[in-house]
Amino acid sequence: MGRDALEYARDHHPVWAEPVLFTPDLGQLLQADLGGRTRSLLLTSNRGTCLSVRRIQSIVRSSARQAGVHGKICPHSLRHAWATVDRNAGLPLDTVQLLIGHKSPRTTERYSRLAMAKTRDEYDIAMQALNRAPERRLPFAATRSLEP
Repeated sequence: MGRDALEYARDHHPVWAEPVLFTPDLGQLLQADLGGRTRSLLLTSNRGTCLSVRRIQSIVRSSARQAGVHGKICPHSLRHAWATVDRNAGLPLDTVQLLIGHKSPRTTERYSRLAMAKTRDEYDIAMQALNRAPERRLPFAATRSLEP
């Protein structure tokens, strides 16, 4: 990668500026693995070199197959799954947006498709907060009057 490409990547994709949260247990494992280093590659090959994009994709696909997950799986699938699971667990959209590193909440919304049951629950809570009974919509589009 040439110097211009590296400068562009640093200016336009500052991965190191995004917050990374992890559990205390993982923090201890990372500290032990890094051995006190403060600047280094986190994921390296068995030769100590940077893993290529293709190698990371291969590791994710292989791990998915070993876990019994079939179909097209890639590192981006993990990002999408994380955002969806955390949104369904109640993590606010702006928090997911920050952790994923999106500038716009509209971009994050694409990754966080709420389950219909979760959407219904949130709707009911919002309607109760407004002191209104929640409307129950039909699961299909009515094309004619339902009255006899």
